[in-house]
Amino acid sequence: MFQREIDNGICLLTFDRSESGANIFDATTLRDLDQQLDFIEAEDSLEGVVILSAKKSIFIAGADLKTLLHQAQTGEMRAFIAEGQRIFNRLAALKIPTCAAIHGACAGGGYEITLACDWRIASDDPATRIGLPETTLGLIKSGGSDSERQVVFCGGGETARTG
Repeated sequence: MFQREIDNGICLLTFDRSESGANIFDATTLRDLDQQLDFIEAEDSLEGVVILSAKKSIFIAGADLKTLLHQAQTGEMRAFIAEGQRIFNRLAALKIPTCAAIHGACAGGGYEITLACDWRIASDDPATRIGLPETTLGLIKSGGSDSERQVVFCGGGETARTG
């Protein structure tokens, strides 16, 4: 799910669910991210991490809705959310700088993983849209990102701040 490449001390993690048109989080992708973080924490030579997407117009679309529905029906949702929070907190706690390179749709858990990074860079392509669509359903975000983290978006001569 995450392909790892090391380039001049920078770990590039490229998310690509090759069997799907969208990058979405489920238990398998979270486990893979957790294993990638094991490698990053153990590799002293790394100077930074960049998270990217291999998709043309989607960064990360969030959680797999089929998985969430199944977990809601079986009572497993709390454990899934707690695991996602634990993994995103590990990313946020890395001792080296982290950056999310956003191109395309970045929603829900996709947005939350960017908030776990130190830096976010977004393309100005019309396909790049960032948000938490679950809030329109009366749900609060649950991926574990630090809601106190200030986010600054710059572009077109204007700066937008959240936080």
